[in-house]
Amino acid sequence: MVQKLILAEKIYSYNPNFDFNPLFQKYLQMLSNEIRELDVHIEIVSFRKQDNRLEIKIEGPDEEFVKNLIKQKIGSTIRFNEIHKGDVLRGYLVDVGKVGFGIFIDCSIRYPTIDVLINLHTLRNQLCRGKKIPLRKIIDSFGFIENFPIHVKVEEISQSKKEIKGLIAKNTLEIINDCFLDKLERVFVSGSTRAQIKKAIAITGHSQDIITIKKLGFLENIIILKEDTNAPGIIAHIGKKLQHSKLSAIRPKKINGIR
Repeated sequence: MVQKLILAEKIYSYNPNFDFNPLFQKYLQMLSNEIRELDVHIEIVSFRKQDNRLEIKIEGPDEEFVKNLIKQKIGSTIRFNEIHKGDVLRGYLVDVGKVGFGIFIDCSIRYPTIDVLINLHTLRNQLCRGKKIPLRKIIDSFGFIENFPIHVKVEEISQSKKEIKGLIAKNTLEIINDCFLDKLERVFVSGSTRAQIKKAIAITGHSQDIITIKKLGFLENIIILKEDTNAPGIIAHIGKKLQHSKLSAIRPKKINGIR
């Protein structure tokens, strides 16, 4: 029996004329590397324009095992009625800054399609030690932009209203706290692979300014800069080579200003 999955990972580009086919092949190769020792064939069925996700099919003797492996390591869409309090979901920031009472995260929830809310009170408690900081300032200080990956712990589920509220989970808080603790500036990039970012850094002559590139997702990465390297300055240079991506500066000084 063929197994089908809609992957949680988003595949997107800010270029409306972007050819997705080569990216499909790279993504398929990445999936194949996860299960290269198993007897299974993975094929991309379609690209879902409505949510920028891939539907894949898995076929072979190990298909059930591989399906569960992909759901665990990469993630897939999940039904609303399958979610429970305490679950940790991986998602992407959506409609950043469009409302003043919190941020919404697309956690691949379907039937119905809903986004998880982290309200302003929770954000203040988790990120600002309870200080009454405006949402816009929190967003700017932490470099939150569209498609920033966030793990969410489910705190409240309303079956009648079809709403879910959560808080930032431990693994995402650790990424944020690392920046605060080591005092190094960072650049978040969405819409480019790690290889594309490395190429842009090399072309612009900034290889000596970079410690590493931390992969958060297939198209989401954080560039960790060396001491005294300025994130806005790096963005000004490599952004020209990543024209169809979005970049934001994560700066310890700004974070320190609201904590």
